[in-house]
Amino acid sequence: MSPSLSPAFAEGEPAGLDAEIAGLIEQLGHDEYGEREAAQERLLDIGAPAEDAVHKALQHPDPEIRRRAGIILKQIKWYLPPEQRARLGDARVEKLRKWESLGEKERMRLLVNCIWRLGDEADVLCFKVLRYEVPRYKEFGQILRRAARWFIENGREEHLQELFAIAQEKDNNDIRFAAGTLAMRVGRPKIAIDALAHVQKEMNLGLLLARLHEQAGNYRDAERLYTALHLFEKSNIHFALKQAEMMIKNGKRDQALKTLLKTCERDETAETHLAVVEALKEYGFDDEAERLAARAGKRFEDYRFPYALARFAEKAGDASAASRRCFDALRLASRGFELFLINESLVKALMAGEGIGPGRVLKDLRHKASQAEKDADFRAVAYLNLLLAQMASIYGRAEETKAACEIIMREHRKAAGLSFTDLPCALGRMLERVQAWEAAAAIYQKAVDSGEARSRHIVALGRCYFKMSDKSAALEKWRLLVEGNRSKYPDNYALLIDTLLACKLSEAAGKAAEEGLQKHPKALNLVGRRLGMLLDAGDVVIAISGSGNS
Repeated sequence: MSPSLSPAFAEGEPAGLDAEIAGLIEQLGHDEYGEREAAQERLLDIGAPAEDAVHKALQHPDPEIRRRAGIILKQIKWYLPPEQRARLGDARVEKLRKWESLGEKERMRLLVNCIWRLGDEADVLCFKVLRYEVPRYKEFGQILRRAARWFIENGREEHLQELFAIAQEKDNNDIRFAAGTLAMRVGRPKIAIDALAHVQKEMNLGLLLARLHEQAGNYRDAERLYTALHLFEKSNIHFALKQAEMMIKNGKRDQALKTLLKTCERDETAETHLAVVEALKEYGFDDEAERLAARAGKRFEDYRFPYALARFAEKAGDASAASRRCFDALRLASRGFELFLINESLVKALMAGEGIGPGRVLKDLRHKASQAEKDADFRAVAYLNLLLAQMASIYGRAEETKAACEIIMREHRKAAGLSFTDLPCALGRMLERVQAWEAAAAIYQKAVDSGEARSRHIVALGRCYFKMSDKSAALEKWRLLVEGNRSKYPDNYALLIDTLLACKLSEAAGKAAEEGLQKHPKALNLVGRRLGMLLDAGDVVIAISGSGNS
């Protein structure tokens, strides 16, 4: 039996495809060799929709048609459309045709390489892997999982039906999980709930179903599933918090409160107490949250509990208590050198309440950092300079901010536990606040050059160049951003379009907007920019018709 029709083939098929396939089957027995070859190639290009007819041709009275039908069936499983074959190249296409003869590691390498090269169009190949891949050993399914993961990351709504059909046919939980996660991402939870309702639940699928019910507004069913998950894994605080959240949404406030407080009794750790305090605050149990924070503050030497109590006091308008609690938090935080995490508004309130000026605070921090450097306590040096940079940037002291950031970038490798991945954004924001654009750009560039680059680093780097009036450099960075993340982020296109317009490259901006709208037709920020350009150019009729289509 042939596999279900792939969405890649289902869209835009010409009328009379069945008639064309029937004609091509007969052409396989043509007197001229070139005609026979052309029919064989065309049937392979058509792919899955031709498979039934080719299979029936194995019983054709013409021996040449039977012979060629057998050849086609062996190749059609791994045969991709012509434009995709061109992107992969002959060597990879030939390897795909020999898929079953390749070893496990070689198949995985080939799959990953092909997915990378095909990008948004890898759905056809991934469907083939899910349909035809048979693990050599039952316990090993890495290749299937990798193909399924593509749909989690890049799948579209039209893929759902076929994914669930393959999952049911192969009885595979990895494919079910991929389909359910995709359904949740595209906002179609009911499709997944119906498809997964009778599946023997494992932990991952149970959690997925709970999230799907939650997204669909079925809070009672979601509560039931989160409760079962929490009973199965009592140490997982996430399940208890979600269970309480569903109770709140079901109007069971008293039960939710009991569930949260019992969670602290079962799991006597600072992290659990802190999570429960935050949940109690979120659900309006402020008195219980404050009492729990006070008890936990006596029990755990953790700066976050007095910090939470300071916020309660601030909310109640008790400036004196907020200041006192904030000092307690600062004293505890200094033991772990986590000072830079303290909320800026509370630090300001603290300083105002105690009559302390920024000059005194910065001088004290410089002294402590200098002493830590003499003691070769590099972790303290890094964290104290982080707080120094933060405080200096709050009060607009550019030179002191730059000096502190330079020390951190120089010494951070010696500071155990300080990740470079998050540093550039933290320091860059401080430098941008004091308009030290060149210094901020240098830090973001180091992140890009180090290989730790993220989209946010490139965005920030382009922003700094833009502020420095170096629009051509900003344009280069944001072009790179769009090229690197073409399928995922409409905001990247918006950045590119704005820069092109600022550089007075309106034609290029129009092309970028059209390209972005092809990928993201419902992105309002792109629609608005394109309409604005059309109106500016006087294309009122096109703008109005375009807005109606969008």
